[in-house]
Amino acid sequence: MSVTAKGYIDADGHVRDGEQQYRKYLESPYDKRLRIFSGLDSFDRQMFGTLGGPRELDAQGWLDILDQGGVETTVLYPTGGLSVGFINEPDYAVAFCRAYNNYMT
Repeated sequence: MSVTAKGYIDADGHVRDGEQQYRKYLESPYDKRLRIFSGLDSFDRQMFGTLGGPRELDAQGWLDILDQGGVETTVLYPTGGLSVGFINEPDYAVAFCRAYNNYMT
């Protein structure tokens, strides 16, 4: 018996999001903050630029990559947005999550 895969599924895709993307969607007064991310881990996900590709990668960029690689679907997670857990202000955390959702649609 042989099994033929109809498509691949990626269960751990990450958009590469940054302050510029979030700031566009943050509601006032949070959009006026000097820094909107809190507690970034400072991990260099581009390995000093050696990985190539765009520094920021949104949902449409992921769709293009999936098509090129023959991947049927993916579950996307934030990258910079993972710092939402460091936000100590409940109203700001909600606004931040709303900004991420709006950025992704």
